Amino acid sequence: MIVLLLFAGTAKIAFLHHANQSFSDNGSYCLRYGDYGYNGNSYQRILDTHEYYNIPVDLHISGPLLQSLAYLQNDRGMIQRMRGNLVDIVGGFYAEHIAPYVNSDMNHFALRYERKIDSSLVKEPGWPNYPTVIWIPERVWKSEYYMSYSIIKVLNDEYGKFDSNGNYIAPCIVLDDAAKWINNLSIDTRKVYKLNDSLGNYVYLVFISTNARNNMVWNDISNPDNELHQELVSLSNDADQEKVIIYGDDWEKSAGVAGWDFGQPGVPASSYDNNISYIAFQQWIQPIHICEAAKWWGSDIINGYSPGNVPELYYNQLKMSMYPELYEWTGHTYDNW
Repeated sequence: MIVLLLFAGTAKIAFLHHANQSFSDNGSYCLRYGDYGYNGNSYQRILDTHEYYNIPVDLHISGPLLQSLAYLQNDRGMIQRMRGNLVDIVGGFYAEHIAPYVNSDMNHFALRYERKIDSSLVKEPGWPNYPTVIWIPERVWKSEYYMSYSIIKVLNDEYGKFDSNGNYIAPCIVLDDAAKWINNLSIDTRKVYKLNDSLGNYVYLVFISTNARNNMVWNDISNPDNELHQELVSLSNDADQEKVIIYGDDWEKSAGVAGWDFGQPGVPASSYDNNISYIAFQQWIQPIHICEAAKWWGSDIINGYSPGNVPELYYNQLKMSMYPELYEWTGHTYDNW
């Protein structure tokens, strides 16, 4: 029996890799084909995949790791490759401290210094006229409802900007779709949101998909029984075409370095490559950058360039976002963090 699938639109998907490890031997993470010791695992392998299939990718690399690669000159050309047109550099906090648990001055410094390191060694985070995407360390977030200051204001101070017409563009943050909401508020975590503080500041907010994070590596998403395949099909036929699935995880995972190959060299990167290959040849799947979603369905609407409304959330609605397992490990509850 032949099954004919008809797609009304496209399923948008973005890919975000975060690298934080910094060791004196980190050059082994950047090996390339032909290098001694290369077994199919490396940061470079992921860049090979995106360049070969011409698929956009968002990269965040911590300040200490980026500096160590540059200082030791053991990146094997990776820094140069990160300057390519397919790559959007994601901003963040220099040494990946847990941002809500330090004072505002420390966060100002960490955001500003990360931006300086990125700009001097790779390129300025973000694109002109697009919201700059910011990686929140460990995706840990607390609103000012539980704090003495607004992280939203700090993020705007350091990464907000103006477009070519003089209109303000707030940054865009990335959190987990397992975020906890006041009164169990139900939202569609594939949408772009405007997250407001009590002072009138705001950021755009998007969510990493647990489904994508669980299936892009070690799985075959071309299989119709695969959960990510099914969600992509659903999004391609959704009447609301302003949705995006975001794969976001440690770069080490897809690259198969730092123990992420689990004794099977090359398998994580090969499975990721196979899935990117499948996506590249499906006209009903549309790979994009996160900043594009934040512009199309966020800043363009806010600044009057396109019609529509941006769904809004407020500082006192988002209780907390972080790893659920971290709560279990520490024994803390959402209310006493």
